[in-house]
Amino acid sequence: MVSAVGKLGGSGLGLLALAFVACATAQTPDGGDGPITPATGGGGAGGGGHPSTGGTGVLPAAGTSAVPTAGKPSTGTAGTTGTTGGAPGTAGTAATTAGTAATGGTAATGTCPPYTGTLAKDSTIFMGGFGKSTTGMWSGYGYTYKYGTATVTPGMGTSCFSLAKMCANGSVPAADTAGAGLGWNIAQAMGASTMSTVAITTPVVLKFAGVTAGMRVQLSASATVSYCYTLTAAEATAGTATIPLASFKTECWGTTGTAYDGVVKIEAIQIAVPGAAAAAVPSFDFCLLDVEPG
Repeated sequence: MVSAVGKLGGSGLGLLALAFVACATAQTPDGGDGPITPATGGGGAGGGGHPSTGGTGVLPAAGTSAVPTAGKPSTGTAGTTGTTGGAPGTAGTAATTAGTAATGGTAATGTCPPYTGTLAKDSTIFMGGFGKSTTGMWSGYGYTYKYGTATVTPGMGTSCFSLAKMCANGSVPAADTAGAGLGWNIAQAMGASTMSTVAITTPVVLKFAGVTAGMRVQLSASATVSYCYTLTAAEATAGTATIPLASFKTECWGTTGTAYDGVVKIEAIQIAVPGAAAAAVPSFDFCLLDVEPG
């Protein structure tokens, strides 16, 4: 389900898939030299996002999740995530098809890195990394992603997203080529390793904890198209935002750009922590509690 952070804002934020098998985080540079050639990696999958005006960087897009049968997480080593996802593994076994990884990404080693933040607020719609809106048809797996030298936990998979915790923490350096975030595929069935797209025709209502002003909500349409909205201080304090469709723009670094029209189909909804050359984000720790069509 859907894209990004940092100058990240540019377009296409990534929706990377979550998975129950190998855990990994998507890493794609943004605001840099544009799309990069994928290399082989292990684990789940991530994606590159699209450049928006004001920058040519690549951002994460929605990803597919690798899910074992019987709903049990399978074991396996983590790897960097790229534009395609790993195939679902059988219960208790790791996915055998590796996702491709973006070059320049740092591979994670060992088992799925868990969430290390302290906020840990329970979501009302997510359980074990899978979420379903209560008032609409949105459903799918959550995922984390990062690019540049940002850090983020957890990785992806049921062993990473514990129970009702849909949370992420990490840090972003002082660079527009770095960022991290948390995404949710919104057109994916439970147990599915692929996702679809759906047009959003109403305002997007989010509830969250730990979010700060300047973080972005993004509608990821593809690896090259995304629409962004920058959260205000009032929304961060209230812990909720109801965002009109026209407020999502393709220009993620400003207030211009093409507004979302309610027709373009969306893969994922993301909360991004964008990097900026002016200042680093020494630490972030936030949870996505609810996402509903308004």
